[in-house]
Amino acid sequence: MGFKENLKRLREAKGLTQAAAAASAGVAFRSYQNWEAGIREPRLDALKKLADAFGVSADELLAGVGDEPEPEKPAPKPKKGKKA
Repeated sequence: MGFKENLKRLREAKGLTQAAAAASAGVAFRSYQNWEAGIREPRLDALKKLADAFGVSADELLAGVGDEPEPEKPAPKPKKGKKA
């Protein structure tokens, strides 16, 4: 799940309109609309305001709660061969 989906999910979970969510975070309504539509992404200061308004960390807002990180690739096995 990406940022715009997380933003919409968090807003809807709180039962807010886009205008109310923007006001709650102290950001411009048009900017909020653009973020949720995926047209633009917020600057760091706006991201912090959004995270605070929704009661989540910036990481949770960006990556989503419950999103699983990419699995680590196993380290390559040493090749069997002659010792020098």
